[in-house]
Amino acid sequence: MQLLAATLVLAPVVLGASLVERQSACSKTHIFLAKGNNEPYPGRQGVLVNAICNGLENCDYEDILFYNPVESNYCGSVTEGAANGVAQITAYNARCPDTQLVVSGYSQGAQIVGDILGGGGGTFFQDCQQATNAGIDINSAAGKKSKFWGLSQNSI
Repeated sequence: MQLLAATLVLAPVVLGASLVERQSACSKTHIFLAKGNNEPYPGRQGVLVNAICNGLENCDYEDILFYNPVESNYCGSVTEGAANGVAQITAYNARCPDTQLVVSGYSQGAQIVGDILGGGGGTFFQDCQQATNAGIDINSAAGKKSKFWGLSQNSI
């Protein structure tokens, strides 16, 4: 599997109408986004979706679902996002096996993407004790079709 890591500097841009959420039909490129802490969906990465999809014939995205407003338990949000992300990516790949998958996270979402890729668990931010979770199997069909992006808070 090819892994693509990048640090991007993105200027704030108002999201345009071209941002297309998950559609029922399979696309050639499908992007999964994990938003930052306390961001509404899709978060700051809507600009990234537009940049990736610009010029592509068939490209869309979906949000990795997890609850993460300021008052939420950070550790629980990361655990929920990682589990949902693996499930969403695997389900989409089963339905659309020829689609190229892109997985991107910002801030807390970048930690979730890391847990999706390599598994998670242990002690981290705010003394969070996260149970061990398996990441997506890089040798699975979904793992082989995925490109992973992680953005730190300082890179935007």
